[in-house]
Amino acid sequence: MDYWKDKIAVVTGASAGIGAQILTDLAKSGLIVIGLARRVEKIQEIAEANKPAKIFARECDISEVASIEAAFKWITETFGKVHIIINNAAAPTKPGETLSPALSHEEITRAINTNLTGLVICTREAYKLMMNHDENAYIINMNSVRGHVSPIVQMNFTSVYSATKFAVTNHTETIRLDLGLAGNKRIRVTSLSPGLVRTERAEKIAGPYSDFYEKTVHLMPKDVSDAVLYLLSTPPHVNVSELTIEPTGEVY
Repeated sequence: MDYWKDKIAVVTGASAGIGAQILTDLAKSGLIVIGLARRVEKIQEIAEANKPAKIFARECDISEVASIEAAFKWITETFGKVHIIINNAAAPTKPGETLSPALSHEEITRAINTNLTGLVICTREAYKLMMNHDENAYIINMNSVRGHVSPIVQMNFTSVYSATKFAVTNHTETIRLDLGLAGNKRIRVTSLSPGLVRTERAEKIAGPYSDFYEKTVHLMPKDVSDAVLYLLSTPPHVNVSELTIEPTGEVY
């Protein structure tokens, strides 16, 4: 991790859960970390609690292209370059059938715009700033085991969430190949796919099933953040294109 000291990292969806843990751990490792989220006050609280670590907060709604462009305009004017982008922001959908009338068009659109469109646009904006220098850089897309397994294996009732994660799997490999064909030897690309993770948002989705996580094997945000730190600790000539981590005993 010594190489990345004082390098600039951007973490989306950084106000809570996995994103907040990654934000904190990167800052404690000596990086300059920019957290993007709608709840910017949460990132400011994290920054205050972790002084003198270098954490900067910027409001950004990843589901809105204009909001992404405004955030990266500020990053460009303030920092001038980016070395790492962790595309962590995600919008889950309530469990249920994709075709159910109980699932609103707005919920479907937000999931697609956040999990896929926003991820792609953030990566494009970060890439522009990675091209402002000739140092090593890293793109990490937070995916999911649901972006890989067959729909017939416990994939029903996940609405469009799984579809967006399958798209992230394809998109990550596509940009890795694009960079390789362009002669890139300094920007690495990884799809990081966790299994079930216990977060504040996930517990809200569990709703009335308050004992769900007591009965189900799961990861914690720290486990996912440690995986990010592992990826960043690998030598520059090593590109881990896919890293899947699951709790021991998970059945999908």
